[in-house]
Amino acid sequence: MTTIEVFADVACPFTHAGLRLLVERRAELGSSAELRIRAWPLELVNGHPLDPSFIAEEVDEIKAQAAPGWFVGFHSEAFPATSLPALALTATAYRRDLATGEEVALELRRLLFEEGRNIADPGVLDGVAAAHALVVTEADRDQVLAD
Repeated sequence: MTTIEVFADVACPFTHAGLRLLVERRAELGSSAELRIRAWPLELVNGHPLDPSFIAEEVDEIKAQAAPGWFVGFHSEAFPATSLPALALTATAYRRDLATGEEVALELRRLLFEEGRNIADPGVLDGVAAAHALVVTEADRDQVLAD
């Protein structure tokens, strides 16, 4: 089995677009390659949280230049103050297996960028975790920093 490894922040709109294209192309080709999306928390890399207004500008540019039908439900008001809880949930899913990890990683991005949901909201995260029978542990939270 081929695994494509990507380092990305769940709150990066460029990554969302790139992963969406990759998944679509994989389906077109009938490929069985799996995605291993590792945490790259931009708030830690940059030393401060992502600015919702700036992300909204990036989303508008992506929509105008490449993907007019995407990001339809994005709302900067629902942009998370931190991506770390969502990245921890993704780490939990990947600890189970690659398929669950990929599903959760992509679902969280869809919720944020297509449905305008705050993926730092405990209710949203609990819903995703429950749908996949996952429980986030302290080890999973630590894994976000270790990845």
